[in-house]
Amino acid sequence: MKKQDSTKYIRQMFWKPNIAPLYYILLFLWVFFVFIPPIMYIHGEPILPDAEFVQDEPLNGLPVVRINRDGAVYFEERYIEDISKLPSMLKKSWEGNYDFWYKILLKADMDAEFGVVQKVLNAARTADIETVGLLVDAVSR
Repeated sequence: MKKQDSTKYIRQMFWKPNIAPLYYILLFLWVFFVFIPPIMYIHGEPILPDAEFVQDEPLNGLPVVRINRDGAVYFEERYIEDISKLPSMLKKSWEGNYDFWYKILLKADMDAEFGVVQKVLNAARTADIETVGLLVDAVSR
């Protein structure tokens, strides 16, 4: 009688893994990314939600806080050395201008440190600001 190797199947498993599940996953992904997107456009373009409060141009008269690349903070083109003075400056800018109460525009350089931006936003929160508009300028480098 021939001697039987009982560990042959176990040894074969290590050098011949079962890759059928991988084929099923790849087939699913191929079908999903090749056939599904064109089917979505059969009835026309999909309806996407619109942004609620979008303005192309900011309202004139809103106070503008600007942060430079080096972390310098400006309020209405005046340099602010101490950010803790910003809330009182914001409150003074609203006197007599009821249309822009509790609103500011924030214009920060892309390379400005986030910590400085966070300090300015905390100062704005101290001044009871409810709405912060972000200004974005295209910068050529």
